[in-house]
Amino acid sequence: SHIHMLNLYRTLPWDSKTIPVYNKDWVVFKSTSTAHHFFNSNLYQNQAIVSFCIGSNTQKAVQQYSPQQVYVAKKANTEGLVDLLLEYKHSQNT
Repeated sequence: SHIHMLNLYRTLPWDSKTIPVYNKDWVVFKSTSTAHHFFNSNLYQNQAIVSFCIGSNTQKAVQQYSPQQVYVAKKANTEGLVDLLLEYKHSQNT
């Protein structure tokens, strides 16, 4: 038997020249690679960001870089992230 590897996609960092990030900004992470790209880019300069993650693996990646609290979606999908963002927004308004 033979094994052939087929790369279906390649994760690349985005062009971050035009996106400023400030203290208290909300940053959403949908994958571990997104976290690694963000924290190793020129965007992150030790700002006190509010991190939202799609799941526990992504949370662990973010925690490697940021001492701030990290919020994790109850369901590891886009709907779960939206629910998390709305819950957080509601908690900040009360």
